[in-house]
Amino acid sequence: MMGGMLTMREKNGVQVIITVNSKQKTVNGKHKTINVKQQTNNMKKISILLLVVVILGGSLFAQDTKTGGNKKFMQINTVESVVAGGLGRSKMIITNPDGSQKESELENLFSIAGINFKNIKFNEEQVLKTLKNYTDEGWKIDQVTSFTLSPNEGGGFGIFMTRYLLSKVES
Repeated sequence: MMGGMLTMREKNGVQVIITVNSKQKTVNGKHKTINVKQQTNNMKKISILLLVVVILGGSLFAQDTKTGGNKKFMQINTVESVVAGGLGRSKMIITNPDGSQKESELENLFSIAGINFKNIKFNEEQVLKTLKNYTDEGWKIDQVTSFTLSPNEGGGFGIFMTRYLLSKVES
């Protein structure tokens, strides 16, 4: 027997002897010694390992945090008309972080003959050129939202609108 004996009791035909550093069980005449201190140490190691896994796992899914400086935002809106015959107005509106705005013309998506693919290509080139200029300056596209607006059920009049939200951390 290891360590000093604390108690000895018998319950349902099983003799249990508990010692200071180990536990001895006698079941149906067979003795088994279990080191209680070793079991406690193993439980502590498992608990610490589980805690480390939870902390590291949580940090993997954490959102981006500020890396220093303030974050500033700007928005680019494209409004493309679907009014036939060139009667609509299409524009790109850039709202700078200071609130000032700059407008530039875009082409209408429809001409008298119907959809005008040259105009669509021109608009795409303008939007991509503008976005590239800003991303080259360190701006990041955070969100893009697009939607259509039409005052009637038939959809013969209306606009396609896309909003690009950009952000940049000031250094």
